[in-house]
Amino acid sequence: MDNINICRFISNIENIYQTINIYRSLIIIDNNNQNFLIKKLKEKFHYPIVINNINDIININYNYRLFILNDISLLKLLNKNNFNFIAIY
Repeated sequence: MDNINICRFISNIENIYQTINIYRSLIIIDNNNQNFLIKKLKEKFHYPIVINNINDIININYNYRLFILNDISLLKLLNKNNFNFIAIY
């Protein structure tokens, strides 16, 4: 059931991308679903950068448009002004 929900989630995000001008987005998801989400995103030619720890935040490359954060406590370390879309799964 979770796999179906992730596929719907991706479809909804793609619809949002087509509707509004998103320059950089962040998806917050737990570790249990992260691998499947990344696999499905890559199948649809989306290649997210995964933020796993503080070092990933320090070295973040803002040339990418899609980021995945698996630890919500790291959100406070990110500059939210660099994202114009944040989704939580």
